[in-house]
Amino acid sequence: MRDVLSPQLIRRLFEAQSIALLGASDDATRIGGRPLRLLRKFGFGGLIVPINVHRSVVQGERSYPSLRDVPHPVDLAIVALRADLVAKSISDCIDLGVGSIVVYTSGLGELGSEGGEVEFQMASLAEKHNVALLGPNCLGALDVHRDLPLTFSAVLERGMPKKGSLGIVSQSGAIGMTILAACRERSVGISKWISTGNEASLNVADGIAALAGDDSTSTIACYLESARAGRSLRTAFQLAADAGKQVILLRGGRSSQGATAAASHTGALAARGGAFDAVCAESGVVQVSTLRELGNAVYGTQRGRRLPGAIAVVTLSGGLGVMAADAASAMSVALPEIAETTQAELRELVPNGYVGNPIDLTGSVISQPTLIADTVELVVSGAAYSTIVYNFAHNGLDPALLDGFFGPLKLAVTRSTEVNHVFTGLTTNETRAKLENQGLIVVDEPADGIFVASLLSNAAPAGTDTRHAVAPEPLSVADWNEIGPPWNEVEVKDLLRRIGIPTPRETVASSAADAVGAAAALGQPSALKVVSRQLVHKAAAGGVRLNVEPEQVEVAYQELVRGAEQAGYMLEGVLVTGMYQDTHLEVILGITRDPFFGPMLLLGMGGTFADILGVSTMGSAPMDMAAARRWIQASPVFGFLSAQRDGAKLDVEALIAASVNLSRLALMPGDWETIEINPLLVGVEGEGVIALDAVAIAGH
Repeated sequence: MRDVLSPQLIRRLFEAQSIALLGASDDATRIGGRPLRLLRKFGFGGLIVPINVHRSVVQGERSYPSLRDVPHPVDLAIVALRADLVAKSISDCIDLGVGSIVVYTSGLGELGSEGGEVEFQMASLAEKHNVALLGPNCLGALDVHRDLPLTFSAVLERGMPKKGSLGIVSQSGAIGMTILAACRERSVGISKWISTGNEASLNVADGIAALAGDDSTSTIACYLESARAGRSLRTAFQLAADAGKQVILLRGGRSSQGATAAASHTGALAARGGAFDAVCAESGVVQVSTLRELGNAVYGTQRGRRLPGAIAVVTLSGGLGVMAADAASAMSVALPEIAETTQAELRELVPNGYVGNPIDLTGSVISQPTLIADTVELVVSGAAYSTIVYNFAHNGLDPALLDGFFGPLKLAVTRSTEVNHVFTGLTTNETRAKLENQGLIVVDEPADGIFVASLLSNAAPAGTDTRHAVAPEPLSVADWNEIGPPWNEVEVKDLLRRIGIPTPRETVASSAADAVGAAAALGQPSALKVVSRQLVHKAAAGGVRLNVEPEQVEVAYQELVRGAEQAGYMLEGVLVTGMYQDTHLEVILGITRDPFFGPMLLLGMGGTFADILGVSTMGSAPMDMAAARRWIQASPVFGFLSAQRDGAKLDVEALIAASVNLSRLALMPGDWETIEINPLLVGVEGEGVIALDAVAIAGH
């Protein structure tokens, strides 16, 4: 799996001085005709070379029957030919030294293996000769600052977008252009726009990496349907984070079908997108679920500033305040209470209002609009609030009514320049423009305002980055080879002990008498489990007996043996171990080889809570102690780990060490996909952790 291609390859697309259009059409509304018209419309100052075997002139430009007939060098070729002509055209371009190629043509890889083979050959040839190949089945690219349209999209017939600093990269050309069109409607300036299509060579990750190094881009919006190039995507995300550029990502194809086929909790979470979510979190990538959220996110981040601090909501109605509070709760966004001293001052301003957070100014604000600026000044001066969300309902539809608020709103913005001001409510184009001119971010409803405020109140795009973790020492290859591929529970636990993760005192019994003797030696109720390489989920298959008293051991052993024989499992013995007290917390700790992103750790609630609570998180492996500590503290499991048990704290440090030790397996070879400890018991401080059960899933 390759890493990102050189960002210079994509930059080369936008530096072309001579452009050939293969399949050029005299009809400016066709795929082969519109690019030529757009290049001329927006004043491309370089050389345009139409290629058309049947015409000597295309849209007033001298045309040539083939690229080989062109008497001068060509920097970039746009291919708008039938699918069966594409392979030869790519070969001709490379033979003639063309440095960049954009392929519009569809009907290749998306239709089956034959087209996929053509794409593979195209990509191999392009990468061998260091040629930038965009597509096929793509809508091209656009450099707004150069007025350079390398696309056939009709969206540009209405004009070039406003110049700005938002870069857009999308696997889908249609969705990419929808994002661009929406940005134009909201006066969001664009730097560059890239559609990657089938991604025979250049992919979304390459686009993000190029935009991360692009001086004209400050924020990157992305639409992604598949993460086939996981390693390069991870690198691109981190390049953007290192450059201080926020990536806002809309991901399609969130199917749960892959999860149903996974044989472990770790594998299931990875299949559901857990690995992808973890990689995004590590680089501070903001994921959104809809085009509306994406539009609000890019609009808000372009008009506002990322400022650390809290969010306060000022509303004209209790109902709007409730909606804002509900939205904040659903998004896990805190709305901290206003300080008591500030509340007392607010009560003097608004005796009949609510002065918590949200702050309800009630209908009094209609007759006393200055309450807005006075309230905001009190709130901002009393605590570290960095974003104010105003809920104005329908009032923005009435210019006459809103006129009374413009002065106080402008005064609020002027008095609090180090704060983001987000206006929510219905508006006309005229009132929206006036509000924006006064420095407000304008969105439609309370939930939109909370969402935008939550993005702006985070100071930086960096998350729980484990990329810079110092990798722990791997298990020695000699030790690994001695153990061999870990298949049954006993072998997996042997591996765990060798990497420093404790396991219980236990015995593999091959007879009822052995089992009785092992249980007696424990001197406590025991657990009996079938040992078989063919059995992954022992409890679900009836292969476990818990809390077995000494006098019940023989019967329990016989039941397990009989059940395995009836089910056709190859029995390798019965594991006898002691029961543990419920003062411990059960968690899942696993490592899996994600097919796209490589080794990932999983931490979740274990035992019976694994399926009931569904609380889990993933992170890139390997990790060192510092990275593992950050990862665990940021996980939803940490709230359970922080709780005291009978007045004592749980041994979080031991869990951190176990995570580091398990992550060592990331560097090891072998035919395994997932190794999972479930449950791993976390004791109180000083007791450490202990792996009660473990399983290994073979690679596919």
